[in-house]
Amino acid sequence: GRPVSPHLAQQYGAAPNHDQQRMPETASNPGPLAGPWTLREGVGVAVLGLLFNVLIAALVSTGTMPEQIEGAGRPLFVALLGVIPYALTLLVVLLLISRRGYSLAQGLGVRRVGVGVLLGVATLVAVVGRGVTGYWTAMVAGAGFEPPESLDVTAWFPSDVLGIALLLLLTVIIAPVVEEVVYRGMLYPALRRRLPRFAAIAASGVVFGAVHLNLVWMLVPMTMLGMALAFAFDETRSLYVPVAAHALFNLSGVLTVLVLRATGLA
Repeated sequence: GRPVSPHLAQQYGAAPNHDQQRMPETASNPGPLAGPWTLREGVGVAVLGLLFNVLIAALVSTGTMPEQIEGAGRPLFVALLGVIPYALTLLVVLLLISRRGYSLAQGLGVRRVGVGVLLGVATLVAVVGRGVTGYWTAMVAGAGFEPPESLDVTAWFPSDVLGIALLLLLTVIIAPVVEEVVYRGMLYPALRRRLPRFAAIAASGVVFGAVHLNLVWMLVPMTMLGMALAFAFDETRSLYVPVAAHALFNLSGVLTVLVLRATGLA
């Protein structure tokens, strides 16, 4: 059929004919950060992911988890419940990528980046993010607020080898990958097409903070972290960087809690 012009494709969100219309990416014309995705697609995937997580949380809170599951079966069951919403969200993203005819680099910004840049930026974002989170937590606790039990993800798993392995798999690998795919790979580029750079960074950060569903303890630090991750993605043009930063941030938090618990300080 007749190819869609790049101008119309950008205006209406249609995917251009990549073989005939896609311009080569150069230093002066780097091409889209990812996608391009429409705002409906970016927001829609974020909302679906949130709904999947809320649904699983609702099922657990209503006593869906069988109390008779003991031993190794219980952490496996908990891990499965945690993985389901991420798996469903990722499936939706992959279906959209396939429908648009994108590669992972085109659709999500999965591009190679230097090891030094990857480790340096990821470590910086993770350290600053952990510092902001710790400072905010101390402020909120000092104001007399009690943290809800749901904030301690480590409590979902036993402190044996299997429990810790499943905890790290869920929090350090699965969660960072899928959340970065959704919030940086899809939502941020969709916002970036319609807003100035820093407005898009701020908006994506606020959404990322809000979806953690705790306005007192999580909104501010997760908003700041989300903004830093979006900025890192925009600067490096590689989704590997925010994924690595997110993973290091989660790893530092989990290890801190585990060490404090093992030494009897928590």
